[in-house]
Amino acid sequence: MRSRRKIEIISECGINHNGNMRIAEQMIIESKRFGADVAKFQLFNAERLIDTNPTLPDYNKDWVRRTELSKDDLVFLSKLCKVYNIEFMSSVFSPELVEWLEDVGVERYKIPKWLSTDWQLNKKVMSTGKEIIVSGDARISNWSIPKSKWLYCVPNYPTVLGDIEFSHNMFRYVFDGFSDHTTGVSAAIHAMAIGARIIEKHFTLDFSMEGPDHRCSAEETEMRMICKMRDDIEILRRDL
Repeated sequence: MRSRRKIEIISECGINHNGNMRIAEQMIIESKRFGADVAKFQLFNAERLIDTNPTLPDYNKDWVRRTELSKDDLVFLSKLCKVYNIEFMSSVFSPELVEWLEDVGVERYKIPKWLSTDWQLNKKVMSTGKEIIVSGDARISNWSIPKSKWLYCVPNYPTVLGDIEFSHNMFRYVFDGFSDHTTGVSAAIHAMAIGARIIEKHFTLDFSMEGPDHRCSAEETEMRMICKMRDDIEILRRDL
């Protein structure tokens, strides 16, 4: 397992590859270049995800199908991360896909906020014995998820700054980090300054690309700024 920094930056590539593995490769390259510790994607079964989200608009259903990763895609992306020396991570949306991630040798898992109470998924991930990162707006079910780290998350895409409720010591006693869906860098930098040890930030190569998540993502310049501030805060916050 690689040595980890006091503050980790997860570049949430997510579905911003738009189903194009060459775009995904460039996102991995750029994530490493601007200083992220992790390049993270999303692994789901498209039809299952659509079936469990009956209110999903037709446009987003098409996008879910387009951005579903195959087993070959997963192997390709994990190998690229090894080549570029950046940790490969993926959110996992259903229990049967945990085996795929075990096959490519992930170091740890990410569970999305809305699946944090899915016992079947949590049980399967826990059976690997690996660290689990969970997003949530409250630290629920922590007793049932050992080796877990929790990220404060407001599930609005994008999230406006006024919807965020940071408090003094929240990253010391309640949460380990922040999953940021705001535009800009202010929220991520403030979270690090008050003690967040993990920042997950959506990343895109271009705001103008087609797709639902690009608008709540940061481009390379903003991600580079977050990583630079991380470097400085690690020096300034000796108590981290």
